[in-house]
Amino acid sequence: MQHPTFLTIPLGLFLLSCSEYGYIEKSQVEAGAIEEEEEEVVQTDTAVIEPVETPEPSGEPNSEPAEEPEEPEEPLEPAIEPSSEETEEGFDPTLELPPFASPIGNVVTILMTLSDTWIPQETASQLIYNSVNFVSPVVTPSVLIVRDDNHNGEDVTDCENIQSWLQNEGLNVDLIEEPSNGITADQLLGYHVVIFSNPGFPPDDVSSIQVLKTFSMQGFGVIFQGDDMTRLNDPVMEELTRLRNIDNGTSYHGVNIDNNSGSTYEVQMVSGTVLTTDIGDITFEYGNDIDTAEATVAGMSTAAYCTVSNSGFPLKPVITAFSPQQEQLE
Repeated sequence: MQHPTFLTIPLGLFLLSCSEYGYIEKSQVEAGAIEEEEEEVVQTDTAVIEPVETPEPSGEPNSEPAEEPEEPEEPLEPAIEPSSEETEEGFDPTLELPPFASPIGNVVTILMTLSDTWIPQETASQLIYNSVNFVSPVVTPSVLIVRDDNHNGEDVTDCENIQSWLQNEGLNVDLIEEPSNGITADQLLGYHVVIFSNPGFPPDDVSSIQVLKTFSMQGFGVIFQGDDMTRLNDPVMEELTRLRNIDNGTSYHGVNIDNNSGSTYEVQMVSGTVLTTDIGDITFEYGNDIDTAEATVAGMSTAAYCTVSNSGFPLKPVITAFSPQQEQLE
């Protein structure tokens, strides 16, 4: 079975630099314009046919009239769209892939609890909808939300809210609980997008992340959502998110931020990215910890940064998007 391919959008680069964490200063954040690349189809010249010798006419009329020159065929459009017959079927757990195949689906990582009272609901709902649109290989995807079993009762309604927001947009969305030993590939049968959610604690089942890698290897989209998502510190998780964990962000430059006590993070959405359509350049406070992490690839798009409120400390990424198909920036 041929792997689905994607119409992808190269994303802006954000280089992070800081003496302590390696992040950019707050004043240096610029919203990168998303430029679309067009594939150019070049039609080769028609080959010249050399004349050949023909026998002398016999005096009888030619039974076949001379053919008029054919009009040149129009160039074929580049095959950039995935076959609807293949992609509409969704994930196939029985499909055999090369042993060293890489994830090729788009991935979004949201290091926040979306139902947190600090976040405007219209912002949260638009963000998750934009994220599904970015990672999905089809126009109207079937979406599966997986609630990580290590949630410890914290913000457990986050998944239901996400499901409701997406259903209000007309999408087919299911919600399941992660089994104690992790999800299986069979549970992802037929889906185009998986949202793996744990609002306030790190995932605890590496086997689930390995299944999500297989899902991505077929070209389907994954969204990781929760403010401790990168703390699993697993190579496969890092391979998917393209983020390397530094710490859990309960303290940033010596300022304590956790469980809506102490100080707060100031989250800045960046306009002009693939995830901030109809959101724009807004800022809001967030009172829980946010993982301190750094990008591991050059072509990462950052849709939101954060720092300690009213501090001027360096910014760190909060919401990122990456497409393996995009051209990496230098």
